[in-house]
Amino acid sequence: MSESRPVASKVAREHGREILKLEREELLRLRAIHETARLELVARLADLPGERFSAQHLRVTLAQIDSALVAMNRKLDEHGTRAVRRGLREGLAHTLAEIAQFEPKFAGMAGAIQLDALRRIAEPEGLLLDRYEASVARYGAELRGDIQRRLSVHLVRRSAVREGVLDVAGKLETSAVSGARWRADRIVRTELHNALSVGNQASLESAAEVLPGLKREWDSTLDARTSSICRALDGQVVRIREPFRYSGREIAHPPAHPNCRARAVPWRAEWAELAQQAG
Repeated sequence: MSESRPVASKVAREHGREILKLEREELLRLRAIHETARLELVARLADLPGERFSAQHLRVTLAQIDSALVAMNRKLDEHGTRAVRRGLREGLAHTLAEIAQFEPKFAGMAGAIQLDALRRIAEPEGLLLDRYEASVARYGAELRGDIQRRLSVHLVRRSAVREGVLDVAGKLETSAVSGARWRADRIVRTELHNALSVGNQASLESAAEVLPGLKREWDSTLDARTSSICRALDGQVVRIREPFRYSGREIAHPPAHPNCRARAVPWRAEWAELAQQAG
């Protein structure tokens, strides 16, 4: 991976290094997800011969996945024969060479796969909706596991929310669950929001180590659809590892409820003073 491939090679290397930090059980779960995502990406690339921009974004993701699989096989040393590793490395090198041909046209648009979010979704008991009254657990263990795998693959592929909704809705319709599209929308948006919030929290904790006084502020989307919970929480400031509080309940981070649109954003007293002066 030469310096002539700045974005693609850097992202692939960083993702591979992050993968090597994971524990064995996490590696086994995530390898299956990455392998599934890789097959789907290759299939999609075959259908996008004339869509250069979209295809290149898919190739960047494929390069990350190939890099991750090389790292996982190296650490697990299971099914990680020299031939398998060599084939993956050669495939990765080929993908990076393709990207390098016109990387300047989309440089900076490729983000690393968010492993903190993916790990959250992939955990055996990782779905947030299990805690809510409208739990996906009631759909049955097999369907629940299928939904969990589909959410994970869409997170790896960086799919649009609509794509994930349609995919999960199809799973629900197959099982004759009434209101499949509405339920799928709720599941996908809430679960991805929760998973990405886990990643955001990890980033805030890292930033707090080098930025004294950094805290978190609950930032709600205020409109006619805002819930009473998020309206009350809006603007609440807490320490980085301190939970938000509402009506005697502790909330680690958004979402506070299904279809929640709130975010936890970084906050410092100096920033608040500057905002007041500007206002």
